[in-house]
Amino acid sequence: MRLPIAIALAVSFIAAGPSLAVGTSLSFQGTLEDAGQPANGLYDLQFQVKTTGGTNVGPLLTLEDQQVTNGVFTVQLDFGAGVFTGSDRRIALFVRAGSSAGGYTQLLPDLPVSVAPYAQVAATAEIADIAYDTTDYAIDEIDIATSAVSARTIGASAVGTSELAADAVTSAKIDDGSIVAADIASNTLTLSKFQGVSGNYGIAATVAANDCNDYDVTFGGDVVAGDAVFLNIHPDFQLPDSMSITALRVYADNQVELRICNEASVQQSTGAITVRLTTLR
Repeated sequence: MRLPIAIALAVSFIAAGPSLAVGTSLSFQGTLEDAGQPANGLYDLQFQVKTTGGTNVGPLLTLEDQQVTNGVFTVQLDFGAGVFTGSDRRIALFVRAGSSAGGYTQLLPDLPVSVAPYAQVAATAEIADIAYDTTDYAIDEIDIATSAVSARTIGASAVGTSELAADAVTSAKIDDGSIVAADIASNTLTLSKFQGVSGNYGIAATVAANDCNDYDVTFGGDVVAGDAVFLNIHPDFQLPDSMSITALRVYADNQVELRICNEASVQQSTGAITVRLTTLR
Protein backbone atom coordinates (compact mmCIF):
# COMPACT_ATOMS: atom_id res chain seq x y z
CA MET A 1 0.00 0.00 0.00
CA ARG A 2 1.44 3.41 -1.02
CA LEU A 3 0.26 6.34 1.08
CA PRO A 4 1.42 9.70 -0.24
CA ILE A 5 -0.37 12.47 1.63
CA ALA A 6 -1.41 16.01 0.87
CA ILE A 7 -2.30 17.87 4.04
CA ALA A 8 -4.64 20.81 4.40
CA LEU A 9 -4.01 21.85 7.98
CA ALA A 10 -6.94 23.53 9.69
CA VAL A 11 -6.37 24.26 13.37
CA SER A 12 -8.92 25.75 15.72
CA PHE A 13 -9.12 25.82 19.49
CA ILE A 14 -12.07 24.89 21.64
CA ALA A 15 -11.95 27.87 23.96
CA ALA A 16 -13.99 28.22 27.11
CA GLY A 17 -15.77 31.35 28.31
CA PRO A 18 -14.00 34.05 30.36
CA SER A 19 -14.58 32.26 33.66
CA LEU A 20 -13.14 28.92 32.43
CA ALA A 21 -9.65 27.83 31.37
CA VAL A 22 -8.82 27.84 27.66
CA GLY A 23 -8.92 24.30 26.24
CA THR A 24 -5.95 22.57 24.54
CA SER A 25 -7.90 20.56 21.95
CA LEU A 26 -7.47 21.43 18.26
CA SER A 27 -9.15 20.27 15.07
CA PHE A 28 -6.83 18.74 12.42
CA GLN A 29 -8.02 18.16 8.86
CA GLY A 30 -6.00 16.51 6.10
CA THR A 31 -6.27 14.58 2.85
CA LEU A 32 -4.96 11.05 2.36
CA GLU A 33 -4.21 9.24 -0.88
CA ASP A 34 -3.85 5.49 -1.15
CA ALA A 35 -2.08 4.21 -4.28
CA GLY A 36 -2.58 7.57 -5.97
CA GLN A 37 -6.33 7.68 -5.34
CA PRO A 38 -8.34 9.45 -2.62
CA ALA A 39 -8.47 7.07 0.31
CA ASN A 40 -11.75 5.68 1.64
CA GLY A 41 -12.33 3.53 4.71
CA LEU A 42 -10.84 3.20 8.18
CA TYR A 43 -7.23 4.10 8.95
CA ASP A 44 -5.14 4.19 12.10
CA LEU A 45 -3.37 7.53 12.61
CA GLN A 46 -0.58 8.66 14.92
CA PHE A 47 0.45 12.24 15.62
CA GLN A 48 3.61 13.53 17.27
CA VAL A 49 4.60 17.16 17.86
CA LYS A 50 8.30 17.80 17.21
CA THR A 51 10.76 20.64 17.31
CA THR A 52 12.41 21.75 14.06
CA GLY A 53 15.41 19.70 15.22
CA GLY A 54 13.30 16.53 15.42
CA THR A 55 12.91 16.27 19.20
CA ASN A 56 9.55 14.93 20.35
CA VAL A 57 7.39 17.33 22.36
CA GLY A 58 4.43 16.06 24.31
CA PRO A 59 2.72 12.66 23.92
CA LEU A 60 2.33 10.47 20.85
CA LEU A 61 -1.38 10.40 20.03
CA THR A 62 -2.81 7.22 18.48
CA LEU A 63 -6.26 7.36 16.91
CA GLU A 64 -7.44 4.00 15.55
CA ASP A 65 -10.12 3.31 12.96
CA GLN A 66 -10.57 6.90 11.80
CA GLN A 67 -12.96 7.34 8.91
CA VAL A 68 -11.48 8.74 5.68
CA THR A 69 -14.00 9.71 3.00
CA ASN A 70 -12.95 10.74 -0.50
CA GLY A 71 -9.48 11.28 0.90
CA VAL A 72 -10.56 13.70 3.65
CA PHE A 73 -10.34 13.10 7.37
CA THR A 74 -10.86 15.33 10.41
CA VAL A 75 -9.69 14.45 13.91
CA GLN A 76 -9.48 16.14 17.29
CA LEU A 77 -6.00 16.30 18.82
CA ASP A 78 -5.14 17.17 22.40
CA PHE A 79 -1.44 17.22 23.20
CA GLY A 80 -2.07 18.86 26.58
CA ALA A 81 -0.62 22.07 27.97
CA GLY A 82 2.97 23.17 27.48
CA VAL A 83 3.34 21.92 23.89
CA PHE A 84 2.65 25.07 21.90
CA THR A 85 4.69 27.64 23.80
CA GLY A 86 5.60 29.98 20.95
CA SER A 87 8.61 28.08 19.55
CA ASP A 88 8.50 26.51 16.08
CA ARG A 89 6.65 23.21 16.09
CA ARG A 90 5.96 20.50 13.49
CA ILE A 91 3.54 17.59 13.49
CA ALA A 92 4.74 14.17 12.38
CA LEU A 93 1.99 11.91 10.99
CA PHE A 94 2.05 8.10 10.84
CA VAL A 95 -0.62 5.94 9.15
CA ARG A 96 -1.64 2.34 8.54
CA ALA A 97 -4.75 0.63 7.25
CA GLY A 98 -7.38 0.20 9.94
CA SER A 99 -7.47 -3.54 9.36
CA SER A 100 -3.70 -3.81 9.83
CA ALA A 101 -1.85 -4.73 13.00
CA GLY A 102 1.54 -3.99 11.47
CA GLY A 103 3.80 -1.00 11.73
CA TYR A 104 2.94 2.56 10.82
CA THR A 105 4.29 4.40 7.79
CA GLN A 106 5.58 7.91 8.47
CA LEU A 107 4.34 10.48 5.97
CA LEU A 108 6.98 13.04 5.06
CA PRO A 109 7.68 15.83 5.38
CA ASP A 110 6.60 16.76 8.90
CA LEU A 111 3.95 19.47 8.83
CA PRO A 112 4.84 22.96 10.10
CA VAL A 113 2.29 24.23 12.60
CA SER A 114 0.54 27.48 11.73
CA VAL A 115 0.13 30.27 14.23
CA ALA A 116 -3.36 29.27 15.36
CA PRO A 117 -2.33 26.73 18.04
CA TYR A 118 -0.16 29.36 19.69
CA ALA A 119 -3.35 31.01 20.91
CA GLN A 120 -2.90 28.59 23.81
CA VAL A 121 -0.06 30.80 25.00
CA ALA A 122 -2.68 33.38 26.00
CA ALA A 123 -3.87 31.03 28.74
CA THR A 124 -0.66 31.69 30.66
CA ALA A 125 0.25 35.14 29.35
CA GLU A 126 0.57 37.65 32.18
CA ILE A 127 -1.68 40.18 30.51
CA ALA A 128 -4.43 37.57 30.09
CA ASP A 129 -4.18 36.60 33.77
CA ILE A 130 -5.25 40.10 34.81
CA ALA A 131 -7.53 40.91 31.88
CA TYR A 132 -10.68 40.00 33.83
CA ASP A 133 -10.08 42.76 36.35
CA THR A 134 -7.99 45.86 36.96
CA THR A 135 -5.90 46.16 40.10
CA ASP A 136 -6.86 49.04 42.38
CA TYR A 137 -5.04 52.26 41.40
CA ALA A 138 -3.57 50.53 38.30
CA ILE A 139 -4.82 53.36 36.07
CA ASP A 140 -3.85 56.92 36.93
CA GLU A 141 -3.49 60.22 35.09
CA ILE A 142 -0.28 59.05 33.40
CA ASP A 143 -2.22 56.25 31.65
CA ILE A 144 -4.98 58.53 30.37
CA ALA A 145 -4.10 60.86 27.50
CA THR A 146 -5.17 64.49 27.60
CA SER A 147 -8.80 64.83 26.43
CA ALA A 148 -9.16 61.00 26.30
CA VAL A 149 -12.21 61.24 28.55
CA SER A 150 -14.97 63.56 27.38
CA ALA A 151 -18.72 63.85 27.53
CA ARG A 152 -18.86 61.70 24.37
CA THR A 153 -16.95 58.81 26.01
CA ILE A 154 -19.03 58.79 29.20
CA GLY A 155 -22.51 57.38 28.79
CA ALA A 156 -25.55 59.04 30.29
CA SER A 157 -25.83 58.23 34.01
CA ALA A 158 -22.51 56.30 33.87
CA VAL A 159 -21.11 58.26 36.81
CA GLY A 160 -23.22 58.52 39.94
CA THR A 161 -22.59 59.03 43.63
CA SER A 162 -21.52 55.39 44.06
CA GLU A 163 -18.73 55.88 41.47
CA LEU A 164 -17.23 58.90 43.24
CA ALA A 165 -15.13 58.54 46.38
CA ALA A 166 -15.62 61.05 49.19
CA ASP A 167 -13.94 64.37 48.31
CA ALA A 168 -13.07 63.03 44.82
CA VAL A 169 -14.39 66.21 43.19
CA THR A 170 -13.02 69.47 44.57
CA SER A 171 -12.84 73.02 43.32
CA ALA A 172 -9.26 72.37 42.13
CA LYS A 173 -10.60 69.69 39.73
CA ILE A 174 -13.25 71.92 38.15
CA ASP A 175 -12.06 74.48 35.59
CA ASP A 176 -13.53 77.96 35.65
CA GLY A 177 -16.61 78.07 33.46
CA SER A 178 -16.78 74.27 33.04
CA ILE A 179 -20.16 74.06 34.79
CA VAL A 180 -22.96 76.26 33.51
CA ALA A 181 -26.68 76.30 34.16
CA ALA A 182 -27.32 73.81 31.32
CA ASP A 183 -25.08 71.25 33.09
CA ILE A 184 -27.08 71.31 36.32
CA ALA A 185 -30.30 69.34 36.44
CA SER A 186 -33.33 70.95 38.01
CA ASN A 187 -33.41 70.71 41.82
CA THR A 188 -29.92 69.15 42.06
CA LEU A 189 -28.60 72.03 44.16
CA THR A 190 -30.44 72.31 47.43
CA LEU A 191 -29.63 73.99 50.73
CA SER A 192 -28.10 70.76 52.00
CA LYS A 193 -25.47 70.98 49.23
CA PHE A 194 -24.08 74.27 50.63
CA GLN A 195 -21.87 74.89 53.62
CA GLY A 196 -23.96 76.18 56.48
CA VAL A 197 -23.41 77.14 60.13
CA SER A 198 -25.82 78.59 62.63
CA GLY A 199 -25.89 79.83 66.20
CA ASN A 200 -26.88 82.54 68.63
CA TYR A 201 -24.27 85.27 68.28
CA GLY A 202 -25.42 87.49 71.09
CA ILE A 203 -25.97 90.62 69.02
CA ALA A 204 -28.41 92.95 70.66
CA ALA A 205 -28.34 95.65 68.01
CA THR A 206 -29.83 99.06 68.70
CA VAL A 207 -30.25 101.19 65.57
CA ALA A 208 -31.37 104.78 65.33
CA ALA A 209 -34.41 105.79 63.29
CA ASN A 210 -33.87 105.53 59.54
CA ASP A 211 -30.30 104.31 59.99
CA CYS A 212 -28.04 101.25 59.57
CA ASN A 213 -25.20 99.83 61.68
CA ASP A 214 -22.48 97.39 60.54
CA TYR A 215 -21.24 94.62 62.82
CA ASP A 216 -18.25 92.23 62.57
CA VAL A 217 -19.40 88.80 63.76
CA THR A 218 -17.38 85.61 64.32
CA PHE A 219 -19.02 82.46 62.91
CA GLY A 220 -17.69 79.06 63.86
CA GLY A 221 -17.32 76.51 61.07
CA ASP A 222 -15.88 76.37 57.56
CA VAL A 223 -16.26 80.01 56.52
CA VAL A 224 -13.46 81.28 54.29
CA ALA A 225 -12.54 84.83 53.34
CA GLY A 226 -14.10 85.72 49.98
CA ASP A 227 -17.03 83.31 50.23
CA ALA A 228 -20.36 84.51 48.91
CA VAL A 229 -22.57 84.63 51.97
CA PHE A 230 -26.32 84.49 52.60
CA LEU A 231 -28.34 84.72 55.81
CA ASN A 232 -31.54 83.07 56.92
CA ILE A 233 -33.13 84.22 60.15
CA HIS A 234 -33.83 81.39 62.57
CA PRO A 235 -37.59 80.66 62.66
CA ASP A 236 -37.61 81.14 66.46
CA PHE A 237 -36.28 84.70 66.09
CA GLN A 238 -38.48 87.62 65.07
CA LEU A 239 -36.99 90.93 63.94
CA PRO A 240 -38.90 94.03 64.96
CA ASP A 241 -41.04 95.59 62.28
CA SER A 242 -39.15 97.76 59.78
CA MET A 243 -35.80 96.20 60.69
CA SER A 244 -33.65 94.00 58.38
CA ILE A 245 -30.36 92.17 58.57
CA THR A 246 -27.99 91.53 55.64
CA ALA A 247 -24.68 89.66 55.32
CA LEU A 248 -22.28 91.95 53.45
CA ARG A 249 -19.11 89.86 53.08
CA VAL A 250 -16.70 87.36 54.63
CA TYR A 251 -13.73 89.66 55.23
CA ALA A 252 -11.59 87.02 56.98
CA ASP A 253 -11.87 83.31 57.81
CA ASN A 254 -14.94 82.84 60.03
CA GLN A 255 -15.42 86.64 60.18
CA VAL A 256 -18.61 88.01 58.61
CA GLU A 257 -19.74 91.62 58.31
CA LEU A 258 -23.46 92.11 58.95
CA ARG A 259 -25.57 95.20 58.34
CA ILE A 260 -28.67 95.85 60.45
CA CYS A 261 -31.02 98.60 59.30
CA ASN A 262 -33.98 100.35 60.95
CA GLU A 263 -36.48 101.98 58.61
CA ALA A 264 -38.79 103.02 61.39
CA SER A 265 -39.13 106.65 62.51
CA VAL A 266 -38.02 105.70 66.04
CA GLN A 267 -34.98 103.91 67.44
CA GLN A 268 -35.36 100.10 67.69
CA SER A 269 -33.45 97.17 69.18
CA THR A 270 -33.29 93.59 67.93
CA GLY A 271 -32.55 91.56 71.00
CA ALA A 272 -30.23 88.52 70.64
CA ILE A 273 -30.18 87.51 66.96
CA THR A 274 -30.04 83.87 65.81
CA VAL A 275 -29.32 83.37 62.10
CA ARG A 276 -28.19 80.63 59.71
CA LEU A 277 -25.25 81.45 57.48
CA THR A 278 -24.89 79.83 54.05
CA THR A 279 -21.69 80.28 52.04
CA LEU A 280 -20.82 79.56 48.43
CA ARG A 281 -17.31 79.35 47.03
